[in-house]
Amino acid sequence: ICGVPRCTDEQILRNPPRAFEWFRAKYPGERSIEENKALLQRRIISAKATGDIVKECRENITVQKNQIEKFRRDTAIDQISGSNKIEEDTSPGVEECFEIIEENKKQYKGA
Repeated sequence: ICGVPRCTDEQILRNPPRAFEWFRAKYPGERSIEENKALLQRRIISAKATGDIVKECRENITVQKNQIEKFRRDTAIDQISGSNKIEEDTSPGVEECFEIIEENKKQYKGA
């Protein structure tokens, strides 16, 4: 069966786990299975690392969006209260947030 000779040892045949191990030891494709398993494990590790990068970028983008929203909310409150401190969306803080978001988007797309 599958290039494996028949087992005639009754003790092996009566013990299913032992019979399976005997079959695996004699199966010609066992080395290929192990190589594919190792390749799959490397791909899983790589995918997890990529997922971690993407997750971190998304979290950073969310933090920066919240920071921009805070700048805008503070500006709106200052405008309503009549404070002399009126900042535009082009303030250095907002611009820096946009730059960080763009950097994270590039990292995200590159992952």
